Amino acid sequence: MTAVSGAQLGPYVLEGLIARGASGEVYRARDAVRNRRAAVKLIAPSRSITPDAFARFAKQAALWSSLDHASLASVYHVGLYDGVPYVASELLTGETLRARLARGPMRPLEAIHCALQVADALAAAHRLGIVHRDLRPEHVFVTGRGAVKVIDLGLAKCLDEVLEVVQHAAAEVTPATLSRIAYLSPEQVRGEPADARADIFSIGTLLYEMLSGTASFRGRSVVGTLDAILRHDPPALPVERCPASLEPVIRRCLEKDPRRRYQSARALYLSLDRAGRASSA
Repeated sequence: MTAVSGAQLGPYVLEGLIARGASGEVYRARDAVRNRRAAVKLIAPSRSITPDAFARFAKQAALWSSLDHASLASVYHVGLYDGVPYVASELLTGETLRARLARGPMRPLEAIHCALQVADALAAAHRLGIVHRDLRPEHVFVTGRGAVKVIDLGLAKCLDEVLEVVQHAAAEVTPATLSRIAYLSPEQVRGEPADARADIFSIGTLLYEMLSGTASFRGRSVVGTLDAILRHDPPALPVERCPASLEPVIRRCLEKDPRRRYQSARALYLSLDRAGRASSA
């Protein structure tokens, strides 16, 4: 689904394409009613949207919009445009974590700073029963001032995009496909119900990649990547990349059994904070 500049979606007038990816298209827009800028994402669904699916989508977005957290992008409005769901949210300036990692790995304190903000944001979401379930570098935004914002909080999952990729896994890895499955938890790969601990696993994959510059789970094919998530541990990080205080935090996040992981994002936040203090010292 491609919109054109000047198209109007509810009160939002599209002004230009910002980005296009596997999960949809993002446009810069102007709210003609409130006279404010916004980012409008047209979701690219993997199947036709039923009224029930859209109702779940709208309910999840309404929950997200009720959150007032510095590290969660604000949601303004959801609607349908020619049968395609869209989300209007605050317009951010900066880059995604994916773009940041394209320039190389982060220093340990920089990675911890980013992970702390993600964990804090998800702790707030989890308290309302909202689980992201699709946390990956494309869904973490680093602003020009160094603040971190989690975007697309659980909305893509409402449309079953991620499971669709897993169920119809191609024989060869493509960057777009890999970016959507390499951060899934083992229980998601198995098709089991996923709770907040799935997000904690995904934070572990992000933290590993921020430090190493490479994905924690990567095979020669999509099936190989899924097998790595289920059965293998990522290579140990060198001590110059991962301080001793941080290594057990990452390992616990990446436990295959969710009962062995941190049981809350708040507990993970506290461990990251201690690791950061120890690293600074």
